[in-house]
Amino acid sequence: MIALAYGLVLVVLLGKQWWNVVAHNVMPCTQCKSDFLSLYTGGSLLWTDRLSLYDLEKQKNFQVLVQPEQGDWVLPFLNPPFAAVALVPLAWFSFQSAYFLMSIANLLLLILSLRQLIRHLDFSNDQIHWLLLFTVANVGTRIAFFQGQTSYILLFILTSFFVAWKQGFEIKAGIWSSLAWFKPQIAAVVLALTIVPVRWRFLWASAISALLVAASSLVIVGQKGTQDFLSLMHQAMLGNNDLSINAARMHNLRALSISLLPHPWETYLWLSLTIMVGSKALKMNFRNATSRSFSERILWIMIAVLLVAPHLHTHDLTLLIIPVAFFLRQCGKQVSATYGFFTILLAVLPFLNLVSVRPLPPLIPLVLLLVFMLGAKVLPGYGQTEGKQSVN
Repeated sequence: MIALAYGLVLVVLLGKQWWNVVAHNVMPCTQCKSDFLSLYTGGSLLWTDRLSLYDLEKQKNFQVLVQPEQGDWVLPFLNPPFAAVALVPLAWFSFQSAYFLMSIANLLLLILSLRQLIRHLDFSNDQIHWLLLFTVANVGTRIAFFQGQTSYILLFILTSFFVAWKQGFEIKAGIWSSLAWFKPQIAAVVLALTIVPVRWRFLWASAISALLVAASSLVIVGQKGTQDFLSLMHQAMLGNNDLSINAARMHNLRALSISLLPHPWETYLWLSLTIMVGSKALKMNFRNATSRSFSERILWIMIAVLLVAPHLHTHDLTLLIIPVAFFLRQCGKQVSATYGFFTILLAVLPFLNLVSVRPLPPLIPLVLLLVFMLGAKVLPGYGQTEGKQSVN
């Protein structure tokens, strides 16, 4: 009940801000911008001036026209060109109408993702209860909805990818994995951690689909536009503050390293932890591909993805829904209160980072890293299998 009440409080607080954007195009502060503004900018520029899609000056000028009271600075569009194609229909509406439509689309994608997980993991009523409770309490889902973010799109794509993998549809899984490249920082890690054991049909489907996506992006914005995009991605990786990227406020190993060590030592710690987690995830996936249950393998892969991904903002914690679902699958039809409340703890930890008066280390990667290093023996259902559900 406490978790439900907490989730409802978040809904009310962010719901009021959401309504202010829809009804009045007003943000809660004069120098803040909704993440959706960058997506709206990308769709609009692709529709009107596609070769200048990654021209930051033109992006800024457009955003000042749309929200003149939110500051004379740019919230850059950083998604690949092919992603902007899906955003073009939003450019046919006013900012407020487009924001409302994006909210509806995100809500539908969330429902579809949960439906897939519940159906294909054969959840009991108790497991459904805990998954929905986690979703309501999860700070990431609230922030993503209010910001009009694309996290729900990625949630749906990755859910569909894992479901196709579970069912043995390798080509379908490969196509879904290529669509995840609209968030390169996540897609690259997912592909790297699922590449072993080698599944050739999956790899060919993924590679061909990714090449088609890359080729379409080159056609859309041309050579210069592609170079501009790659340059922006490089600056984003370096943590350029002009791009509104604050690595210290993320929820990954990168942010954890920044909170623990000064520059440049935090970089060495980040790289060391990344190599350690990535190699262990590959080893666990490859060595025990047949002995581990499918749910357990995906659980470890997704925990590793969230830890290793170089960019993981609060809204990206929407993706926690996937490992939590597979964790609940491991718990059995009747989830013990201990494991159930552990999922709620994961949901509320980011809130402590947001409201703490004194800076705290990012709590999500701290807890996930601890669980990951302790290993499968601390999980429910250790050693159980679900039959031949993995694709090898």
